[in-house]
Amino acid sequence: MTNDITNERNSHGKSLEETRALYETTSNEIKVNAEERCTLAEKRRAKSAETVIRLQAEIDSMKQEMMKKALEHQSALDAMEVRIHDEVHASSNSARESLETELRATTAARDAMLSRRESEQIALKKERERSAGKCSLSNIIVICCPCISY
Repeated sequence: MTNDITNERNSHGKSLEETRALYETTSNEIKVNAEERCTLAEKRRAKSAETVIRLQAEIDSMKQEMMKKALEHQSALDAMEVRIHDEVHASSNSARESLETELRATTAARDAMLSRRESEQIALKKERERSAGKCSLSNIIVICCPCISY
């Protein structure tokens, strides 16, 4: 029985040592695996941080480009507005000057027509007066001397 107990103790000690060795091996493997995973995670984090920085730089560059294009577009719109304003102003001035010239010509034509009418009326009035004077003189002569033909 002592032999059995000793064998059992030896067997138990051996099993205990094997278990400890297995525990230490497994612990070491877990520790190495965990360290490897931590290293990989840190590498992924570093790579992600680099990607974030690169993407942020691209976004900033795109924002600057968009702002530049927006400013160029606004400048073009402002220039177009000034050009349109100048064209409208020039066109309206030209139209106004044309209308003023047309008004002066129409006024001059009206004045000439009124002057001509007035001259015609004066001439007609003088003609009527002459005719009236001649008529009365010829009537007097006819009445006085019926033998003279006129």
